[in-house]
Amino acid sequence: GAASVATTAVRAKRRSAFIRNSCRPICGRGRKLDFVPGLVTADETERHSVAANAPRARRNLVAASALATPAPSSRPVALALSGITCAFAQRDRPGERYTAVRDVDLAIGAGEFVAVVGPTGCGKSTLLNVAAGLLAPSSGTVDVFGERLAGINRRAGYMFQSESLMPWRTALANVAAGLEFRGTRDAAARAQEWLKRVGLGAFPDRYPHQLSGGMRKRVSLAQTLVLDPDILLMDEPFGA
Repeated sequence: GAASVATTAVRAKRRSAFIRNSCRPICGRGRKLDFVPGLVTADETERHSVAANAPRARRNLVAASALATPAPSSRPVALALSGITCAFAQRDRPGERYTAVRDVDLAIGAGEFVAVVGPTGCGKSTLLNVAAGLLAPSSGTVDVFGERLAGINRRAGYMFQSESLMPWRTALANVAAGLEFRGTRDAAARAQEWLKRVGLGAFPDRYPHQLSGGMRKRVSLAQTLVLDPDILLMDEPFGA
C-alpha cells in the first residue's frame, strides 16, 4: 500500500513539470528502485504528498519503459548522475562490500520534478547524499548545471529524512539560521513569511520539542525553501 512506499523527491525549481519515469533495476540485493510517473507537479508539492500518488504510480510501472522519455533538449540539465555506484564495507564481514546502488544514470532538467520510489534500504537516500555532495560515489560522476561536482553542492537545498532542527532554537530561529549564516539582513522577516506559508505562522516561538512531528517536518521544509536553492532535494518530506 501507499503507507509502505518510501518516497524521495528531487526538484529543480521555478517551472512545473509532471513526474517522469524510467524503469530499471539499479539497486543491490536484487531490489528495484524506480523513477515513477505521477500526478504531482512542482507547484503542488507543498499541498500534496508524493506518497499519495504511489498506488497509481505503481500500477503504471508496467508501462514505465514505454512511457520514459528524455527531457527536451531546450531544457538545461540541472542535475546529472552518470554511472553512479556506491559500495560500502560491511562491519561484520570486512572482506565483503555491500553495494547500495549500481550504475545509476539520471538526468533531471531545470523545472522538473522527479520522485524516486522504492522499498526501504534500496538506496534512495544514498542517491540524494551523492547529489548533495555529502557522499562521494565509489564510481561515477555528478554534474550540476553542466559543472562537475566536487565537494558540497552549493546550488542545492537538502531536506533530510531525519530531523535536523536545532533543539535550542525556536521554529523562527531554525528557519532563519541559514539566512543568518549568509549574513542576510532581513532573515527574521523572511523566515516568518515562510512559517506562514507552511501553516505555522502562529508558532514562531515554539521550540522543536513543543511541536508535533508533522509541524517539525514543516519547519524543516521552510528552513530549506527560505534559502531559495536552485535544486531542492527532499528525503521523505511528508513522512511524518
